[in-house]
Amino acid sequence: MDNLNIFLPFIGIGLVYFFIIMFLKAKFHISYLKGVMLPLLIVGVFLVLLIYTNMNPQPGSWNDLVFAAMAAVSFVSLMTYLVAWGIVTLLHKKIT
Repeated sequence: MDNLNIFLPFIGIGLVYFFIIMFLKAKFHISYLKGVMLPLLIVGVFLVLLIYTNMNPQPGSWNDLVFAAMAAVSFVSLMTYLVAWGIVTLLHKKIT
């Protein structure tokens, strides 16, 4: 369980991003689906960079490891956003 503490900042990033989208939804009527586009795009960019560095390896370079770590970290933030969206949707349906 102590090893999972490293994910707490990235879960926090996902929650902060979700609360920003929640504020924008209330203020400007932006949907949660539009809010998921940015984290999805970030995960996609890091996956494409990871595939590119695996196809064109550079000796002594840590790029592939860095891109894999960033893809994993951004994926954790994306999953946090999706879980928070699901919880808010379920609670909203129960209330109404």
